[in-house]
Amino acid sequence: LQGNGTLDVVAASMDRHVYAWQPGGKAAPGWPVEVVDPNEVQTVDPSDGQVTFLPTAGGDTGTKLVDTPAIAQLVPGGPPQVIVTSNEQYSGAPNASLGTIGTLFSLLGKLSGAANSRVYAIWPDGALHPATAGAPDPPGYPNPGAFLPGWPVAIADLDPNLLPDIGDGASNGPAVATVPGSSPLIAVQSDVGPVYLLHADGTSALGTTGGLPNVLSSGPSGAKSNSTGLVATSIPALGAPILAPLGRASGKGSSLDVVDPAESAGELLDVSEPAEQSPHDSQLDAWDAATGNFLTGFPQVMDSLQFFDQPIVANLTGSRGKAYAVEVSSDSDLRAFDGRGQEAPGFPKLTGGWVTGGAVFGSLGSMTDQVLAAGTREGE
Repeated sequence: LQGNGTLDVVAASMDRHVYAWQPGGKAAPGWPVEVVDPNEVQTVDPSDGQVTFLPTAGGDTGTKLVDTPAIAQLVPGGPPQVIVTSNEQYSGAPNASLGTIGTLFSLLGKLSGAANSRVYAIWPDGALHPATAGAPDPPGYPNPGAFLPGWPVAIADLDPNLLPDIGDGASNGPAVATVPGSSPLIAVQSDVGPVYLLHADGTSALGTTGGLPNVLSSGPSGAKSNSTGLVATSIPALGAPILAPLGRASGKGSSLDVVDPAESAGELLDVSEPAEQSPHDSQLDAWDAATGNFLTGFPQVMDSLQFFDQPIVANLTGSRGKAYAVEVSSDSDLRAFDGRGQEAPGFPKLTGGWVTGGAVFGSLGSMTDQVLAAGTREGE
């Protein structure tokens, strides 16, 4: 973060701060940074960082950062920036053009309780960065210049207060793709809500409709999707997105795609309402990042919830193979789908337990072949 050729350690904390340490354990200059939307703050107590929110803030404003920050160079030249989500929840209409999902939730009376969380981009010098003219600076706020212009960005949370702390706002880390010759692309979501694709300045890479950011599609499904969920509607939930080309394994000529755990609308209603709401299923979603539409084979049905899981994209079939989206769930399945929804040879696999965090892929010791590994909550 200091541009001196050494690596710093960056971590988010449940005390509403992002910390950065130098290799010797000393805090990096300008860190920690208190992460809370200054537009919603009335005062901050300088003695302990306690925030008093504006009366208009509304909702469960949250205090905790529980995700892993992303590090990427959003501004050309100099050290990289830090991107992090927060479990803040501010009541109000969702900051998104929701399309199909918005229509469905509105008809079911579910939008009235929606909220917006926040995602931040932080300068590498943190609290030392000078504030721009006109930036919000409530009394006691310790770092009014820490956030890049255009940030924080409000991201829709369609099921606020789903779980204490880990189900509030956004508790899943952002993904960033820095492709040579292109501007950085940031994929981010709340715990239950659409995936946003953002530029480095916080604007939507998919444009806007009616002044609201366009988000990745919730429907219709791709032509080869096997989901039978309610009105073919898919809602990203409780996982973390990735950006990767889900095409040929070489990546040459492959466009950038987004892969993310999801639930059908029926599944989310089944969780929140009495009795059984059907049809419903858990899903793995994949979209073309350029258009925001589902790839041909998605959503694909998973056996169950993908709690805090992050999929990966890996070549599972050798040097002339293709890329597969690999994902695990709480019901023992390990799946691998290509862009048309076809499963890799030998899949699905049975893990024998609930997997959180996702699978990993790479070399293991002196083995010739690369290895796909996943660990269960039971420690296996």
